Amino acid sequence: MREYNTDAPAVLNGEGRVLLPWIQPRHWLALISHKILRWFAPVFLLIALIANLLLWSNPFYRFTACLQLGFYFLAAIGWAVKSRGAVPRILYLPYYFCLVNLASLLGILKCFAGSLAPTWQTIRQDAPAHQDKSAQLAKRGS
Repeated sequence: MREYNTDAPAVLNGEGRVLLPWIQPRHWLALISHKILRWFAPVFLLIALIANLLLWSNPFYRFTACLQLGFYFLAAIGWAVKSRGAVPRILYLPYYFCLVNLASLLGILKCFAGSLAPTWQTIRQDAPAHQDKSAQLAKRGS
């Protein structure tokens, strides 16, 4: 309740107008570039890879396709090494970058497929306590 009393007036006082580009263009650009475009980075990477492969005859695009495929190859090696233990420093950046973008791509696909959960739920170590609470709620409901 306390958060509502402080946040609701802030939105009502005009701070919610950040989505209007003609009112606050810098805030709008920051929102678009740091949130929305970042979510679609894996889509842009796939488009870049396909474009590089389609333009293979040009030496520049052949070079960029080889760089991009080499980066993905390093990430795959990092993933393979991860199953045996820690990822070496040289492979950690490609591995982590691809892992985060793969998670983002799967989230986008789930969203468009309509199977994305509307609320976020944390994964807790104390799962039995959570089961006890749900059992108590089920008993109250019946």
